[in-house]
Amino acid sequence: MSALSSTSQRYEDLKAQIEQKSFTKESMTKFIQQLPKIELHAHLNGCIRESTLASLASERNVKLSSLLHDLQQETHFTEEEKMNESPQEKVNKKRRSLLECFEIFTEIGLCVTDLVALKQICIEALEDFAKQGVVYLELRSTPKVLLDTMYGTKATKKDYIDTILKCMADFEEQDQERYKREMEDVKQNANASSQSLPRLPMTCRYIVSINRAESFEVAQEHTQLAMEYAKKSKYVVGLDLSGSPLKNSFTELEPCFRMAKDAGLKTSIHCGEIPCEKGVDNETDDALIEFSYRDTKKILDFEPDRLGHALLFTDEMYEALERGKKIPIECCPTSNVMTLELATHYEGDLVHGLRRHPRLSKWLENDYPCSINTDDPGIFNTDSSLEFLLLVDAFGFQNPARIVSIVMDSIDHAFESDDFKAKMTGLVTSKINGILY
Repeated sequence: MSALSSTSQRYEDLKAQIEQKSFTKESMTKFIQQLPKIELHAHLNGCIRESTLASLASERNVKLSSLLHDLQQETHFTEEEKMNESPQEKVNKKRRSLLECFEIFTEIGLCVTDLVALKQICIEALEDFAKQGVVYLELRSTPKVLLDTMYGTKATKKDYIDTILKCMADFEEQDQERYKREMEDVKQNANASSQSLPRLPMTCRYIVSINRAESFEVAQEHTQLAMEYAKKSKYVVGLDLSGSPLKNSFTELEPCFRMAKDAGLKTSIHCGEIPCEKGVDNETDDALIEFSYRDTKKILDFEPDRLGHALLFTDEMYEALERGKKIPIECCPTSNVMTLELATHYEGDLVHGLRRHPRLSKWLENDYPCSINTDDPGIFNTDSSLEFLLLVDAFGFQNPARIVSIVMDSIDHAFESDDFKAKMTGLVTSKINGILY
């Protein structure tokens, strides 16, 4: 029996055990907090802590929009309060439409202007994901020309990438050392139970992003950087297309993704963030819908390795995807509710909002390959545990078997080798066994 088959069987046995156990709301919450998680869709700048954004803005004399930020208000819950909220209390009244999110990213860009700030937000993002039990993280970001320090000289895009990769390498080394120390402590404690096992160390990876708003020449440059770094660093694993869906068509940028795919790089493409429809009249709004239709169809025909969001396809597109290609989707529940403004009529109630998600309930019902992610935890005031708890409350899961299935299936969506996935599946399965018993 192969390593992959063996670990898959262990996982099936584990799932059966979970389905037989009963869970209270408290035990379900605790289980999800301790659960090893896979994060496949997170933008580095969107991970910025609100306190860090405020501090950097103050240092750089950047005035943040009072409509988009509540930095002066004590509106945030503690970790314990967030975990113990009832379904009716999971609310977010901040303004976070899709266009408003792009405004916030512009403000963040005015604050993260040098490699020192970049290093800070990268380290903090890694710490925050690890704290939530994430064992595998793919962080994405568009390379930028920054300064080396706040008042220093101009750095290069390679310096930008090198800074992120150095943060990841250092973090992994420190986290492995922490794990070994804590495991030694457990071994020396005769009374230690399997639930005393320490948090698994986190593996970090980087996806190079292409911003739709930039030129083809810049997109080509970023593709070349991704290919170059993928050859010499285990940390660079893919190429992403993100940014405003109103800018540039995929047709213009497809040669970059073809080149990346031919070079063996994995690809993830944001799509379906605005409505699309075929054969509408060529008026202003309708032209945008027609543009979105052609763009989305082109992306689906390209068949990237994963799709980001995939929120607003036509029924025909969804049916074709769900019947045939089954490209894994990176779903970001809180982000989707906020950017589609699904909770607007429910006083910001995220649970009601998620129930109105255009496709998630069907994906869950039909076991469509779908990972659960944070997208921009700093912007949406969320984390990896909260995303799963939101899912539990919105769809009424009585035990975490479905959540565990999503996590385990997400390992298979990672931009990694089969050997890596088999090893990760084994580690996660063992950890979950420890949580259960």
